[in-house]
Amino acid sequence: MMQVDFFLAYGTGALFAASAVRQTHGGRHAPTNRRFRRLSASLVPCALFHALLLAPSCVWLLSRFPAWETMHVMQSAPVWGRALFGASTVAFGIAGCIAGHWFLAKGSLPAAYANLTAPWALAFGVLTYGWDGQGYCRFLSPTAFDPASCVNRPLRHMAGVWARADVAIALAAVVMVGVSAAVVVMTCLHAVGARQEGLSATRCVLAFLGFVVGGVFLPSLVAAVLVAATAWIAGPAAGAGTLASLLLLCGRIGRAQWRTPLSAVLMPGLAPQSRAGALTGAR
Repeated sequence: MMQVDFFLAYGTGALFAASAVRQTHGGRHAPTNRRFRRLSASLVPCALFHALLLAPSCVWLLSRFPAWETMHVMQSAPVWGRALFGASTVAFGIAGCIAGHWFLAKGSLPAAYANLTAPWALAFGVLTYGWDGQGYCRFLSPTAFDPASCVNRPLRHMAGVWARADVAIALAAVVMVGVSAAVVVMTCLHAVGARQEGLSATRCVLAFLGFVVGGVFLPSLVAAVLVAATAWIAGPAAGAGTLASLLLLCGRIGRAQWRTPLSAVLMPGLAPQSRAGALTGAR
C-alpha cells in the first residue's frame, strides 16, 4: 500500500545501515574519501535492493491492484504516478540508509534506534488505525471499501475473505521474495563486518537477526497497536498523547547510557561508556 510502502522503504534502508555498521563505524573523523567508501558499503546494496526489487514490486502491485494499493483512495493510477511512486520508494530507502549511517557515525545510538523503529511503527500504525481509524479495514478490503460493512463484519470473517483474494496471494509472493533477499544481503553485510573485527560471524548474525525481530519489529508493532487501541477507545488526541509518551520514553532510555540490545549487537564486548567512541572511530 502506497501510504505504507514509503515507511517500509525508509525502515529497510535504516536496517541496511545497521547491518553494515561494523564496516562503516569509522565515522565523521575519517577522511572524506574513506567516509564515502564506508557509506557505500551499505548504500550501494541498499540502493540496488530498492531499485531492482522493492520499487518494481510496489509499482507492480499498484498497477495490478490500484484501489487496494492506494488504500481505496484511487481506483486507477496513471503511468506518471507509478513512475513517481517507484522513484520515491527508492529515494526513501536511500534516505533511511544515509540517516542511519549518519546517526551511527556520530555515536548517537538513541537517534539510530529511533531511525530504525519509527518508520516501522508508522507503517504498522497506518495498517491498523490509518488516518480515519479504519486502516485495518482498508487493508482487508481486497476490491471495494465499505465503512459500514466493515463495522458490522467480524475481523475473522474479513481476514478470511481477504486471504482468499488475488491481492493476498500476490502480496505473499512479493513479501516472501523481498524478505528473503533482504535477509540474505543484510546477513552477508553483517558477517563481513564481523569477520573484519575477528568476531564470530555466526554469533553476530544471529544476534543481529534476533535484535531486528525482537528489538525493532516487535516493539514497533506493539507501539502501533497500543496507540491505535488508545485512539479507538479514547479518541485521536489520546492516541497522539500515547505516541508522544512512547517517544519520550525512548529518549530517556537512550540517555541512560543506552544499555539495550542495540549497543550489544552493534558493538559487543565494549563497555557502555566506550561504545559511542567506538562508533565514531575514537581509540
